[in-house]
Amino acid sequence: ALPRWQSLGFAARHLKAPIPVTPANRPRRQATAGGARDPDQATVAEPEMLVYLTQQLAVLKYKGDSRSVAVAAAIVQAVACVRYQHLQRAVPWAEYDHGCVFQVYRGKTGGRAAFRFYAPKVQVADGADATAHLWEAFMRHKGPGRSFLVCAADTGYPLSLAAYHGALREVCKDVLAEGRVTSYSFRRFAPTLAAVTARSWEFRMALGGWREDVQGRATGGSERRNLMPARYSGRREDEEMRAKLAQARGLIALYDETVNRMESATWDTFEAVMDARGDELLQRTDQDAFQAITAERRPQPAPGREAEVAVAIARR
Repeated sequence: ALPRWQSLGFAARHLKAPIPVTPANRPRRQATAGGARDPDQATVAEPEMLVYLTQQLAVLKYKGDSRSVAVAAAIVQAVACVRYQHLQRAVPWAEYDHGCVFQVYRGKTGGRAAFRFYAPKVQVADGADATAHLWEAFMRHKGPGRSFLVCAADTGYPLSLAAYHGALREVCKDVLAEGRVTSYSFRRFAPTLAAVTARSWEFRMALGGWREDVQGRATGGSERRNLMPARYSGRREDEEMRAKLAQARGLIALYDETVNRMESATWDTFEAVMDARGDELLQRTDQDAFQAITAERRPQPAPGREAEVAVAIARR
């Protein structure tokens, strides 16, 4: 019932169909017995799956396979903590040695103005760097008026969510035992890693700019988070960059440690590593991220963005 309600809502909003779709008549999912996972719920991507995708990306790039864009997008979703809709309608803005900044020309619903997000460059084991691949692919195939970062290689049109999911399932079919793989699987990766590594609330806010129960809905209005320190910080972009890069470097360190232990990179294994050496590993990787960012204050602007980047740097 819920997918049909969502389809009708799309028709009402975008096709101006006279369909009375309101939040009041939204169907509810039935709770599963014994806390079992809803079969319609996306599988949370395990660290091993992300590493597998970076390795598959290297193979797909070598073969010139068009699915490489979808695979790279999934990895960037995981490390940059970004919605697929935002990633899809992003364009390159500026590049650092340690990551790239993309500009989204509008938000998910259109009411949000253009904004930018940072995506760290991550290369695990013998895999490929997904952030650099999306940047390079856009620059290589940029056509007149192109405004979509994730698009079909043959047409340049934005890659639909269904096509995106289809490409991911094809690539993951040999390693995924059960569950569904969707964009939500990778969007959940960053907050899950932040929870496993016991990051602070301020760190998690910097990762994605989440509004954590700002209206107190989960507690009936009795408890609310004051978001003013995060929303009005003049260093918000630097804080986002530092948090994302620190988390990416921490991911690599945790994976390397699981390899040394000759174990699979699962969330349970990561928790065991954190119990044994977590403070040591994160202190080192956080310092590495801080040094990388402070050492490079001026990025390389994307073509046509030189003036915008210069103004943004001057305001820091």
